[in-house]
Amino acid sequence: MLNHTISLVTKLLFCTLYFLLSVNTLFPLPIDKLIMAGLVFLILFYNSYNFHYFILFLLVLLYLLIAFIFNLSNSSFIIFFPVIGVLFSINIIKYPLYLNYIFWGTLLHIILGIFLVFSSYLSEMNNFVHPLYDKGVPFLHAPKGFTSTVQTFTTLCVLCLLIYYYKLDNGIKYRFGKTIYLLISLAIVFTFNRNYLVVLFIIYFFKEKRFFYFLLSCLFAIYITFFDFFNKLILNTSTLSSRGRLLEAFREAFFERANIFQYTLGHGNNIVDQSIAIHTYYKTGYIENGLSVLIFTYGGLGFLIYICLITFLIYKVYKKNGLFYAFVCGYIFFIAQQFTHEFFSTSFYLMLSFFIYLSTNSNVKENNSVSLT
Repeated sequence: MLNHTISLVTKLLFCTLYFLLSVNTLFPLPIDKLIMAGLVFLILFYNSYNFHYFILFLLVLLYLLIAFIFNLSNSSFIIFFPVIGVLFSINIIKYPLYLNYIFWGTLLHIILGIFLVFSSYLSEMNNFVHPLYDKGVPFLHAPKGFTSTVQTFTTLCVLCLLIYYYKLDNGIKYRFGKTIYLLISLAIVFTFNRNYLVVLFIIYFFKEKRFFYFLLSCLFAIYITFFDFFNKLILNTSTLSSRGRLLEAFREAFFERANIFQYTLGHGNNIVDQSIAIHTYYKTGYIENGLSVLIFTYGGLGFLIYICLITFLIYKVYKKNGLFYAFVCGYIFFIAQQFTHEFFSTSFYLMLSFFIYLSTNSNVKENNSVSLT
């Protein structure tokens, strides 16, 4: 009895830890990044590593350090965070129960996010939802949970759904699986995030073909009936044009003012200097587009490395787990990031860890029922 209690408490603590890994607006400090950095430190401290990997790690750090020093007046330490994220993603998969903890931790976040959305309709607006002013329908609220953007929250939802299917593919069922599945799917729909609604349709196409065609027929009928409303919500181009204007600062900083070193190794920062941004439409140096932020921050060389590594990851996922997971992997890391990138968010590396896990594991050897207890 005592051992069972200790085991349950340990699991709850780990689930709470992974919940906090997905949280970055609940506390004044970036608790998600601090926990991820702490976990990486502990893993590296208690494990021995291949000398060649150590040399590669030092070369990456040297690469970033050179870019940081060369652009010292405008550099930011945030450019080093992806190193922590990648180290986390590569090493955390060595622990067999980590997928379960990520699943339950993110599921808790999703449930709280849904609750906060409903409370925003029933009582008053809160900081954890986003009214869709930008889509022209401010009476609709999209959940952000305890993340900075709707897309980051949706990434956690998709991650949870992918883990659910991966377990199911390997003959493992969660208790209350249908309810969990419905909650996650509803959370994705409630975000009204076109980017990840496409991912949801991809998942349904591969995994729920009958439902996919039924849903497609229903949506077509609803679209015809409520033509004007759906044109405003789904086909609204104002957000697309605003994204184009958000790139004004990037285009001037990179194509008009950068030198050969910055073209190659980057600017040492993920945000354009305010002296340039002040002359643009939105007067912000934030770069939303993933392709642009990679080239600006890490240069052409860094962008090329990203393309090569993700392409290799997709190939490995395909070899181990087939077309479905490889296709979703390609969409998330190549296409989804072009709308609102997450390279400096822990959600990106939680998702990356899942696909790295898939690239090295083709099945799960556990009991046929998975629960927190």
